[in-house]
Amino acid sequence: MWLKIEVDVNSRLKVSWGGTGGVYHWYYVGYEGIERAATKVRTQLESLSSWGQSTDPAVRREGLVKLAEAGSSLRFRLFNDVTNMPAIRNLEQRIAEDYDGGDHVLSIQVDSSVHAPWGLAFEGNVPAETAAVAAQANLPAGEIDEFGGFWSLKYRLSATSSGYMGPRARMRRARKTFGLLSLVNSEVQQQIESDLGQPDAYRTFCQLMSQPVGVAHSLAECNALIDKTEQVDVLLHFLGHHDGEALDLGNGQRIDYDEFSQLLDSLTGRFEQRGVSPLGLLFLNGCESAFGDKDFSLRAQAARPELCGAIATEARVRRTYAAKFGYRFLKAMVSDGMTVADVMDDLHHDAGLWPESLLYGCYANPDYRIEKPAALDPAPVAAPPGNP
Repeated sequence: MWLKIEVDVNSRLKVSWGGTGGVYHWYYVGYEGIERAATKVRTQLESLSSWGQSTDPAVRREGLVKLAEAGSSLRFRLFNDVTNMPAIRNLEQRIAEDYDGGDHVLSIQVDSSVHAPWGLAFEGNVPAETAAVAAQANLPAGEIDEFGGFWSLKYRLSATSSGYMGPRARMRRARKTFGLLSLVNSEVQQQIESDLGQPDAYRTFCQLMSQPVGVAHSLAECNALIDKTEQVDVLLHFLGHHDGEALDLGNGQRIDYDEFSQLLDSLTGRFEQRGVSPLGLLFLNGCESAFGDKDFSLRAQAARPELCGAIATEARVRRTYAAKFGYRFLKAMVSDGMTVADVMDDLHHDAGLWPESLLYGCYANPDYRIEKPAALDPAPVAAPPGNP
């Protein structure tokens, strides 16, 4: 299924639903209503990193119920066309029938100025908040099942703005033309060695980040790596702090919105004169990297023909958790050859990462993937004595 949300000149949003058979139904909803509902969701997300670590079922359940209630309001606003409710009910029935028929993909095309965490929209009945149920909860796998109404759990969800979608075949990128460029806060990198817990995990993380194109700890280093790289399809990975539409690299170094935009200009414009069509991905692993004021959203910078989108965070994320999620995401994309949709679906449903995995939103083409590295050929086996 697909959902398209367009900004209308009269402060409304035009909402269109469809599938392989074409458009199901389109209608208008209020822009302000969506924004208010989105703010409610983000208000609840702000505390997720605190209650999400609790081993007390009652504490976790209270947080999940409040988040689901806010997510339910967001979904309600998206279907709130009071001028033709019978048509809306028919639409909801058709969506449900498609889902029951096996269509669990939901691709959203929405202008980046509409700041809503679509993965946190909640479908279905919000579970009741009772101490008796909470005490019997199976943490955390049972919570994932019970709160499966969040769109990031219910669907293989992705949301893009005006970025290039293109044919599925183009989303599979050759291994030999791929490079990983990591822009990392040096202070954070030093701290995550203990965050990851095991020396082997940190060593593997560093090895992942050290693949072409390399690791940069400043804007100058990043530009230098871009200038010399021949890699066509670059996954730009940021690990650090994000605040006020700027990336914090530590030691007083910050990359503001304009500098980040110019950096992406350099990254995506390298092959303009050579007839090459690059296609990369942004992974902004810093607090609230999916959010910004209208024209100052870093995520909105992914709306380029040379990028398939971005993975970004909806609220504040603990450094320890960001390191673990980032390691798992990069390994799946870079080493395992998985699609964006498969990676995000696995991580959102991973009991070891729940519930803070809800903080990460997919704003990229779901079919994008890097070819898995070829397996090393086995060493030749010597022939037994006496045989030619």
